[in-house]
Amino acid sequence: MAYLIPFIYWAVQEKNRILISTYTKTLQEQLIRRDLPFLKDILKIDFDFALVVGGENYLCLRRLERARTYGLLDTKKEVKQLGKIFKIQPYLIRGLKSELDFEPMFKVWHRVCRNADLCMGKGCPLHSDCYYVKARKK
Repeated sequence: MAYLIPFIYWAVQEKNRILISTYTKTLQEQLIRRDLPFLKDILKIDFDFALVVGGENYLCLRRLERARTYGLLDTKKEVKQLGKIFKIQPYLIRGLKSELDFEPMFKVWHRVCRNADLCMGKGCPLHSDCYYVKARKK
């Protein structure tokens, strides 16, 4: 965590951004949930931070709605997992798979995650609520 301090001071002083790449998602979550809030509090410096991950880690609201309408899942377990995602979605903050309290099966997540090839961008009716777009703006 100490390695972050000079970067934070530099970024604040220069009004610039820094990017920290980690080897694991676990370390990313540790930085976002523990280390950076702790440093912000202890250093008494006002700075913002955000987690940026690949698009496939974000829930796509349009695809979630399509999955609700069309389903296209094969097993009861898949349908049950999709139902859990529907229930938890309103409580998600960043719309990340890591926010779920379970690891969804590949097939289920693949039906509802952001997919660059299927993304409608600004043409999407849910663009203003899009978790991926909000993360990129931050």
